[in-house]
Amino acid sequence: LKPRSPYGASEAAAEVLVLEAAARTGLPVTIARLFNQIGPDQPAGQVPAEFATAVTRAEAARESRVALAVGDPTKARDFTDTRDTARALMLIAEHRVTGRLNICSGQTHSLARVIKGLSGLTEIEVAVERAPERSNPNDVPVISGSPERLEKATGWKTEVTLDESLAGMLEAQRALLKLG
Repeated sequence: LKPRSPYGASEAAAEVLVLEAAARTGLPVTIARLFNQIGPDQPAGQVPAEFATAVTRAEAARESRVALAVGDPTKARDFTDTRDTARALMLIAEHRVTGRLNICSGQTHSLARVIKGLSGLTEIEVAVERAPERSNPNDVPVISGSPERLEKATGWKTEVTLDESLAGMLEAQRALLKLG
């Protein structure tokens, strides 16, 4: 483990504690490392969901343009659709896989790419507004993972593309706005 941020260090420490407890008790342990999640019904506290919410609110208000405040649009993450993650967790349980596993797509996408994807799914203009105050100095510029061990142990592969995730997010937000 080579954590590159305080958050990563806390996660690594938790893994060490879990593995130590497992070694002492003999209990089988699975550590599922979930990378950035994306998909319908994602909480608004997550950046892609925040962007989707802003786009759909602008649509509902019949605005012609929406500006999305972004600290660093080049920041890239390994996004995995929540539906793929749920399926991965089910397969891990079914196959009784133990040890460390990454639940990730194996692909990174920048926030600029997420915004471009959302822009292609709406009629309104989507602009990027640089907001340096939204940048976290402890953030790692690129976070990516390899799902290889998970794939070998369970046969799992991602099925939902980033653009399908973004479309699902917009559809879910649009439906919520119609109900509200």
